[in-house]
Order: sequence, then C-alpha cells, then structure tokens
Amino acid sequence: MWEQTQELIQHPDVILREYSRRVQTKKQGELDLTALLMKKQKEIHYQALEKKRLLDLYQTGILALEEITPRLEVIRDRLKHIQREDALLAEEKQCEQKQLQMIEQFSTCQKKFSSRLGSLTFEEKKHVVRLLVDEVWVDSIHAKLIVKHGIPLDKRVPLRSGSGELLLGL
Repeated sequence: MWEQTQELIQHPDVILREYSRRVQTKKQGELDLTALLMKKQKEIHYQALEKKRLLDLYQTGILALEEITPRLEVIRDRLKHIQREDALLAEEKQCEQKQLQMIEQFSTCQKKFSSRLGSLTFEEKKHVVRLLVDEVWVDSIHAKLIVKHGIPLDKRVPLRSGSGELLLGL
C-alpha cells in the first residue's frame, strides 16, 4: 500500500495534468464570474439611476407621492436582490481564487514532499496513507485490493477505475 501511495506522490505527472486541467477550467470560470459581477454592477447602477429619475420627477411636481411610492418599493426590492447576488458572486470569485492558488502551489508542495518520502518513519508513512486513502476494499474473489483515495485523477488514467480508486493485485 505504501509503495503505491509513494508512487502517486513521486510521479505527479498524472495528478499535475488533472490539476492543470482544473486550473484552466477555474480560469475560464473566473472570467465568467468577472463578467457576471460587471453585469450586476451595471444593474445596480441602472436601478440607482431609475430611483434618482423618479425622485427628480416627484421634486419637479410631474409625479405625485402616491405614484412614485410603489415604484420606489419595487426599485428598493430589486436593488436588495441584485446586491445580494453581487455579494454572493464576489464571495464565489474569492473562493475560486483561493482554490486556484492552492492548485498552483501543488507543484512546489509535491517537490518538498517527494524529497522526504524515502526518509519517513513507519508512523509518518501511516499518517500519509491515512491522509490520502479514504477506503480500502478487499475483493477476495478476484484477488484485488481496491483503494479509494482523495487524489484527483483523470478518468482516462490507468491507475484509476472510478472516482479516486486504485486497483492493486493481491
């Protein structure tokens, strides 16, 4: 079990490819989020202009208070809704940026970790395996060990036959 876990860590090209794919997806998503944020800012600006226009019409005497009150309520409700959406999008963008940073730091972390793999004690090895491996299933009929791990791999990779699984012959 340790040898297979060590190999996954030492040869991260498969993992790195998957992370690179995710980085590209995240960057595209970030562009989409930025466009949505800009759209929400324009909507907020438009609603503020509409509110100002109504108040100007009231001040000039063109509209009565009874006419603008329901319109102003609608505008306030729209503004609150748009501002909530804007805040959620901003929060999502921040989360995406943090995930992107984590993915980009993966290579550095892997290099540091790989340099120490050979000198880990049994307890440290056990700890690493427990961090990376979610489940181990023993298939005694087919003489296989199925390891479900938390390392994201592309489905086309031969080390994997499902979501985070590594098949080992017994």
